[in-house]
Amino acid sequence: MSDLIRVGLAGARRGPAFVAGLRAIEGVEVAAICDPNVEFLHQRADRFGITRRHTNFREMLEDAVDFVVLGPVRATPSHPGSVAPGWEGFAALVRGASLPVFALGGMMPDDLETAWRSGAHGIAMVRGSWSGA
Repeated sequence: MSDLIRVGLAGARRGPAFVAGLRAIEGVEVAAICDPNVEFLHQRADRFGITRRHTNFREMLEDAVDFVVLGPVRATPSHPGSVAPGWEGFAALVRGASLPVFALGGMMPDDLETAWRSGAHGIAMVRGSWSGA
């Protein structure tokens, strides 16, 4: 058994700071990336040096990752133009997932209960963590 934690990124709109933050954690590998836009997927994967690429979320779930970060779930000013499926879309994507999926994108502390009801194992947020956000 490997001590390496393999993360999958669903929604290739994540910025370099997000990927760098994950990579800065000892024992974490950004192992796979997924986005339905093939051109954007390859652009981001090349930029981040990620070789395992998927246009289908379900296929990425089978790609030997330990958990997935999926987003943006809601519209967020840091990713204009991104398609945000909302909680219903998130729930449909993760229904029956065999591994943990964390939601991000436009998250606020009040989203935690909705996230759990929608099948998320948790939420990731930056702006929503700041006082007065």
